[in-house]
Amino acid sequence: ALYAHSQRLREFLRFAAVVAVVFPIAFLFFSPVKGLLAARTEATADRSAVARDVPDTPVFLIVFDELSTVFLVDEHGDLDVKNFPNFARLAERATWYRNASANSTSTELAVTGILTGRHVDRELLPIASAHPVNLFTLLAPDYEVVSFDHLVRLCPAQVCHTRDAPSLDPAAVVRDLFVLFQHVALPAQLREGLPPLEGRWSNFVEGASQAAIEKEETSAARANSPFARKAKRHFEAFLDSIDASAPRKLFFLHSLLPHVPYVFLPDGRSYARHDGFDTLPGWSMSDNLWSRDEDLVARGYQRALLQTQMVDGLIGRFLDRLEAQDLYARSLIVITADHGANFHPGVARRGFDANTWASGLMVPLFVKLPGQTRGERSDRNVQSIDVTPTVVAAVGRAASDGFDGASVLDAANEPPQTKRALPWRGGLVDLPADLTPQLRAAAAHKQSLFGVSAGAADFYR
Repeated sequence: ALYAHSQRLREFLRFAAVVAVVFPIAFLFFSPVKGLLAARTEATADRSAVARDVPDTPVFLIVFDELSTVFLVDEHGDLDVKNFPNFARLAERATWYRNASANSTSTELAVTGILTGRHVDRELLPIASAHPVNLFTLLAPDYEVVSFDHLVRLCPAQVCHTRDAPSLDPAAVVRDLFVLFQHVALPAQLREGLPPLEGRWSNFVEGASQAAIEKEETSAARANSPFARKAKRHFEAFLDSIDASAPRKLFFLHSLLPHVPYVFLPDGRSYARHDGFDTLPGWSMSDNLWSRDEDLVARGYQRALLQTQMVDGLIGRFLDRLEAQDLYARSLIVITADHGANFHPGVARRGFDANTWASGLMVPLFVKLPGQTRGERSDRNVQSIDVTPTVVAAVGRAASDGFDGASVLDAANEPPQTKRALPWRGGLVDLPADLTPQLRAAAAHKQSLFGVSAGAADFYR
């Protein structure tokens, strides 16, 4: 009866019926997503052309997620040795590039930039066919590759021994199409509460509200909640994969830590009933904004720091594993992050302005060269796009002409006069070449919240 007497309803349903058919076709075959359905034509390196003069150097590249340099420094802008002893242990025999910065606050764009050495076109999917020249394909003629990643697929299947790689799940595709359809067809007031699309290519429902549909967990089962289980399993599997069976092996890990949700204590125990993205009071997942309640934001900051202390423990286990396998001394080790996170009332958690450059864009970058025994600190203007050129140079491979970044090992490479970064929307933005003043200011803000660094208890205030 309602249908018969309501012309607007009839028009809406006719429109929805057309959109329901046209939208999935357009999405699957006339958008960048069609690359996921295309035949596997990814370019791979010619393994028959193995260079004879490439050194037997194991390579380890670890990219953490949402780990800001601000988290790791004390009130003076130096490494916080008491709260993060294993990062300090790493720095004792590595070069810490304190002024390193990310080239995007989007995970997919940032990790792709790290692995390609290029500023990334946001219209391109993070897959090997869209980025055929990358760290994996550059080293593949000489290196066996073991890759642990959740979000990007830059390593061709013919090259990688990929663990826990994303796969094309038909059910997930249907769920994503339904979410996308609602964003397109529904009016604004009815789109409130939908899983956001920003910063993800797929799995919108899982990424946004997985925990909301989970049943209550008992205290004994808290450590086995989905995100905790996945993140811990990922790092544990990475550690288990490390061995000295091949003289030339590239180990890559993109770890989803210390990314939200913040649920871990420094010893790895989980204190939350569930670990969905909706477990962070004071932060709105839908618009990525912190509330204006300073206490809630400070509490979120506290939880992030505690979780980062757990990451510090993982770094210690990683170093222990290398030493136990007699790999540490001769290995090239690069540890960094895709981007940071902000903790300011009323500001986006991945904000992008002069007040948030340090917390959002400054990322740790530690480079331990084969045979390096002495730690150094450099405030050189280094960006994430310099990582792959540096790795390629360190193992004796020829540099790619397509790099936007440059190796930090070549003193003849004059650092650029600015930094460049890609925000969530819009084009590349030029930033100051030296962000250490902003780093010190952000460290002072952290000190105002938690006091002068004196030990782990600081972060329990």
